[in-house]
Amino acid sequence: MSSSRVAFSTVDGLTLRGDYFKADGEGRPIVVMTAGFTLPKEFVEPLAASFRRAGVSALAFDYRNYGSSDGEPRHETNLIQQGEDYRDALTAAASLDGVDPGKVVVWGIGHGGTGAAICAANDPRPAAVILQSPIVSGSVDARNFPEGSLDLALRDREERTRRGDTTRRYIKAWPESPEEAARPAEPILNPGEASYQLLIQSRPGWDAAGTPWENKVSSQSLLYAAGVEGKDYFPRITQPTLYIVAPADPFTGTAEYHREAFLSMGPNAEFHVYQPPQDVSFSEFLQTSIPPQVDFLKRVL
Repeated sequence: MSSSRVAFSTVDGLTLRGDYFKADGEGRPIVVMTAGFTLPKEFVEPLAASFRRAGVSALAFDYRNYGSSDGEPRHETNLIQQGEDYRDALTAAASLDGVDPGKVVVWGIGHGGTGAAICAANDPRPAAVILQSPIVSGSVDARNFPEGSLDLALRDREERTRRGDTTRRYIKAWPESPEEAARPAEPILNPGEASYQLLIQSRPGWDAAGTPWENKVSSQSLLYAAGVEGKDYFPRITQPTLYIVAPADPFTGTAEYHREAFLSMGPNAEFHVYQPPQDVSFSEFLQTSIPPQVDFLKRVL
């Protein structure tokens, strides 16, 4: 899964970093990718490698405050800001060696899909958009946050604002054992067996790469996430768009739930449900979605 490191600046002068998976040949399209809430770029890099094998380059980057990218406070996600960082990643991707600058694609999964939708709604440059099981609604997503966590986050914000204190309060993001998945002793943002499997199957990738990561997210991130309705941006996306989901995603909802949100999109959007095989790792689960994505890009680019 060979790649080259890329560093680029945001409009506010921050340095973000990613890995460039260059496809053979010149004038290739490129997919700009990030992972979902709290996860580093290595989570999507097996997919980036699959795109490269299909003749499509990919840039997988860490959004600000996470992984190899700069930014403070660490482990804090603002989805509106993430959408803006996508825009600067598009600029960087268009200038990479071997890339056709007219064929830059924005791609996102989960909360990364929300950031990708915000970018595509506000920026005319993407030639195409791929949203893989994006978070449709922050208010709906927040119903699954640990009980009382939003109230605690708001009180923490009030107290820190009054004191002028920038110290963050954090919550654990993922369970680290089957016991913790089933019966967490402390609040965990993503409890349950599916979350535990995602972590243990994916974490070796970023550990092997030496990407900095801690199993936590700031409580302020929950306030930011709860306040963003991804579906509000869908009607404003005019580029050719693939909205792709599994029949039942344990993190973002059923295909029917996603289809209802998709119906607000324009005539250039298409909806695809892929059926993953049973009893595979989470990475293999995602790999089954690549062929229809490649077919889509070949058609629209």
